[in-house]
Amino acid sequence: MSFLVAALTATQILIAAPLDAVGTTRHDAVKRFGEPVGVGTDFVGTPGEPTAGDRVVTLDYPKTQVRIYESAPDASSRLIYVATVDEKFTTRSAVRVGVDRGAVLRELGGPEYEDDDQLIYASERADDPSKSDRVRIVLEKDHVIGLEWTFAK
Repeated sequence: MSFLVAALTATQILIAAPLDAVGTTRHDAVKRFGEPVGVGTDFVGTPGEPTAGDRVVTLDYPKTQVRIYESAPDASSRLIYVATVDEKFTTRSAVRVGVDRGAVLRELGGPEYEDDDQLIYASERADDPSKSDRVRIVLEKDHVIGLEWTFAK
């Protein structure tokens, strides 16, 4: 296991952080954060038959939002999005809300995209190299004020 972790890049570790911190199901998220202050559901699938299709459940917490894709046919679920402004959100990395741009660049190196307000890093999916997961690091005055992960479907 330690060899596998050593083989991962800092970017891959940061991108995988929500899978450890949040989990992959609604139950996992509630266990970690408690009951959400808001829940939204978007149905995906056959028009006119919303209960026959998959759905995306959005769980809102005071400083974090979690979106989980739930598949109706096989009752599986997977994490597709996490956004946080919480300084206590665990990332297994030096990158977190509150650090400066320099700390991010020292930890992760150069991003795939950068401007005054954001840094974007991506990592190809091992199971499907044509897809990639990404983390968007939101900046204000060169300090991290938010982290946003998007996982490929």
